[in-house]
Amino acid sequence: EVTQPYLGLLSPPVKGSPPSSTKRKLSLSYLRLSNARIVQRCLVYVINLPVALADELLLKSYEYLGQYGSIVKCVVNKQGVHSTSNNPTCSAHVTYNTEEESSLCIKACNGFEIHGKELKMYFGTTKYCSYFSRGIACPKPNCPFLHKLASETEVVSKEELAQQKEIIPKDSKIHTIKVRYVEENTVLPALRIIRERTCSELQVPRPRLFSKDLGSPTKSRFDFVYEEEEELDAPRSPVLEGLIQNASPSNPEIEMTTEDFEEILSPLNTDPWAADLLEFRKNSLDTYLVTAKATNN
Repeated sequence: EVTQPYLGLLSPPVKGSPPSSTKRKLSLSYLRLSNARIVQRCLVYVINLPVALADELLLKSYEYLGQYGSIVKCVVNKQGVHSTSNNPTCSAHVTYNTEEESSLCIKACNGFEIHGKELKMYFGTTKYCSYFSRGIACPKPNCPFLHKLASETEVVSKEELAQQKEIIPKDSKIHTIKVRYVEENTVLPALRIIRERTCSELQVPRPRLFSKDLGSPTKSRFDFVYEEEEELDAPRSPVLEGLIQNASPSNPEIEMTTEDFEEILSPLNTDPWAADLLEFRKNSLDTYLVTAKATNN
């Protein structure tokens, strides 16, 4: 259990020596925090790394660890080389931008054999700053250790870490991400995350929409219908076609023959709207004048 450290700087000044109870609280708080190790969800700790791969730029390349996400920082520990055999190894710390990327890296490479060595990859850990543990402001501007309390799910003791080595938080994304292998020209396994497709990506077949009124001034421009419900329009009378083409604001009256007039008003006409919208006036023995009926609008 990690408790809030005794923040002496925030306490009122006490004359003389602090009481013994205060000393005990400060001592217990410091011991608990100094003994704690905090799992870093974006940090991958690599061990058993062949010395032939102990190069930051090489590890950050796409053929190696760069394929799993954006690497913020990569540090190879070349001082701690284990040379118990002809193939020495070292360790490295690789920081990714997100927990999802670090989880993918661990899933892909933990246990993978390369250059005769089996890679071991775990979530890396850090510790609390010693100044923070004692309730003192840290004087180091670039201190690499924590200066705020971490979640209980991410805190383990040094003893637990030494026994288990692999510490994974219960709510880690490494338990939930779905992965698959892909064929790519990479040295390390090409493992990729399977993502759920969004609604916008799903292609649901549906009827094509189009307008029925194309070429027809008598129908709304927005009279959209489904394609399977579309009915073929009956052929329009050539006489009405001529009226539509010749009508204009500058030519409100159109002359037609008596034969055309009788065709338009025939019960067999396929365009019955003509009688409702047009006004016919006899012009001579053989002709009629056609105008649009006046409306109250």
